[in-house]
Amino acid sequence: DERNKYLSEHPKANVSTALAVVNERIEKLNISGFISVETSGRTLTIKPDENALKEISHLDGCYVIRSNLPADQGSMDIIHQRYKDLANVEWAFRTMKSDA
Repeated sequence: DERNKYLSEHPKANVSTALAVVNERIEKLNISGFISVETSGRTLTIKPDENALKEISHLDGCYVIRSNLPADQGSMDIIHQRYKDLANVEWAFRTMKSDA
């Protein structure tokens, strides 16, 4: 909306420059895989790629735990459990600090 407003208020403004600014922002946010920008006259329109968004949404709530612990010293299940235990320790510490 900000770029469209600028383009409408400044007739000499270059649409390709505004498009480049928006595309640069999309790249910086690392969302170019599921968002694109189209131009129609002097108006920029952001178009979500619904298929890509649906595909990437399958990873919502997933995370990766990387460890340098050798496999013979701990299985994936043990590492995952210790990671979850860490959240409990952090919660207890925050609670303890807030009571002080």
